[in-house]
Amino acid sequence: MKQRSLFYKIYFAAVAVFAVLLITGLFIMHGRLADYEAAQPEPTVNRLIETKIKTGDIYSEREEYSLKLSPYETKESFNSALKELTNGKEITAASSSVKPKDCDVAYNIKAGDTVLFNVYLKKNGKTKKYAVSGLEFDSSVYKSFKITVSSDAEVKINGIIVNPEDRADEKLPNIKSDLLKSDKLIKKQIITANDLLNKPESVTASSGGKELTVREDGGVYNVVQSFDEMKAVGDIAGKAASVYAEYMQNDSNLASVKKYIDSDTDFYTNIRKSLVMFVLEHQSYAIKDLTVTDYHKYSDDLFSCRVRLVNALNRNGAIYEDKFDKYVYLRRDGNTYKAIDMQNTGDSVK
Repeated sequence: MKQRSLFYKIYFAAVAVFAVLLITGLFIMHGRLADYEAAQPEPTVNRLIETKIKTGDIYSEREEYSLKLSPYETKESFNSALKELTNGKEITAASSSVKPKDCDVAYNIKAGDTVLFNVYLKKNGKTKKYAVSGLEFDSSVYKSFKITVSSDAEVKINGIIVNPEDRADEKLPNIKSDLLKSDKLIKKQIITANDLLNKPESVTASSGGKELTVREDGGVYNVVQSFDEMKAVGDIAGKAASVYAEYMQNDSNLASVKKYIDSDTDFYTNIRKSLVMFVLEHQSYAIKDLTVTDYHKYSDDLFSCRVRLVNALNRNGAIYEDKFDKYVYLRRDGNTYKAIDMQNTGDSVK
């Protein structure tokens, strides 16, 4: 009996020691696994997705992450855009080989099939853990918008006054200097807003304490400048553009061109000397979809507006659309007006 009792004592003691060693080993292994997991980049990225991106709490961390944003992006516009970009889409992360020199690991974060963010991680030399060192929207996410406005008007984007450095005087064509000598010359300016995530929630303008109308057309905002000559200027600009489009397809003559385009200009000389080499053979044509917008009055003698039209050419029963989209510049000519130049807008023809 004594031998059996001693056996059980030794047996249970061994089991107890084994259990203690096993539990201790499990704790040590768990700690090492936790340290190993913490030292991997994936948990850091997943934590960013769960706690910041899915919750829409990125804006408050924009400075910490060095996130590039337009100065006209407000918290409200940012959150609205982020919600639109991610709503109903699976947010996933995948490692990327493209990374800056000062980071150790890079990831792409996608919303559905679209790359939304590029995330950069840096490893702490002491703790061996990763932390977010930089976050940027993919370049495809950013949008740019243009605003045309007179130089005497104040413009706000999302309630924020446009910075003077974001306003640039329009580059005028070769216009006779006497038309630009007026002491009351009101310049036309182009405002370019870059790095926005979506269309501005608001674009407002005022001049002399008076609110001005703003119209949006294909991503271009025009602060409307109203003046008495608008209708007459628009009528002549439309006719000048139409006869120009006709002439370039060999459907008009210089006599018709001279009715609406000043013959004492470089623009007319270039038209007269052009050989119309690229005319398309056609049996008939029709000018359609003529619109005149973006009016500007520089002085009592100088004006401009944007003219768009389509010259529909009938080519053996098939219609080819020759699209026209230009700023037309006009001068006063007695009781009427004449075009003195036409310049491409640089915007897509809609």
